Amino acid sequence: TARDRIIITVTAAPAVITIPPAGYSLAFSDDFNGTALDPARWGVFNSGDAPAGSWESQRVHRVASAVAVSDGTLKLTARRDNQTPPHYYVPAVSSQHKVETIYGYIETRVKLDAGVEGGFGSFWMRHYQADGGVNWEIDIFEHYGGANRQFKNRMQHTVHFNNWQGSNIRYTTGVTESAWHIVGLLWTPEGYSYHVDGRWAAPSREHPTGLSHSLRFSQGVGNYWGGNPDNGIFPATSEYDYVRVYKPGPGVPHAPLPPAGSISIISASV
Repeated sequence: TARDRIIITVTAAPAVITIPPAGYSLAFSDDFNGTALDPARWGVFNSGDAPAGSWESQRVHRVASAVAVSDGTLKLTARRDNQTPPHYYVPAVSSQHKVETIYGYIETRVKLDAGVEGGFGSFWMRHYQADGGVNWEIDIFEHYGGANRQFKNRMQHTVHFNNWQGSNIRYTTGVTESAWHIVGLLWTPEGYSYHVDGRWAAPSREHPTGLSHSLRFSQGVGNYWGGNPDNGIFPATSEYDYVRVYKPGPGVPHAPLPPAGSISIISASV
């Protein structure tokens, strides 16, 4: 006699990851209180020029006036003038030669811009050697606008390695623009893991580095993913509540990279 079969599928609950990881302690933090950045911790680009080799090098200028600290947050604003064609004035902040780290859990709380076409905000890290040595970049997050809005409600997390000869990319979707989010990176000798509001993306184990990196904030315009800012609505502002760096205590091993789909309980308001 044929019998009906009942198939029961058991789905494992996602792993719950403690942040900061157990045994990690606070090594650096800035809550952006006061009316200006601490010059012992941060430098502000004011060269009047865009990075060499960028498509917008003739019309984009990094200026200190695009950086502000007020009401407990760091505010980065990209603006456009009325020239034809227009020029853009953008902020960039770096801790290079002041605060650098190798490995750790790095976190910020950010209010994204509205996804303006041609704009992109980012919190990232860089190992820089002016003498032609190896340069390395860890993009904790980038948030782009764009004409076709393929990056709408999405963050991109990237490691550019060996002088940008290659990169590996992870994405977080369902990210609300013009809203506050907590974004974190766990960086260990094993590789990199990123989360947005406690939702962990797939870890990246390609090309882990042990080079020291500085912290950087920027609100740029243009480039391949951002699109043409001349069609966008400016000004565009991203806002940061804090940045924190946690490191393993003495004798504490590096935390394992969380698997994709892991969650962390976020206690702060997002």
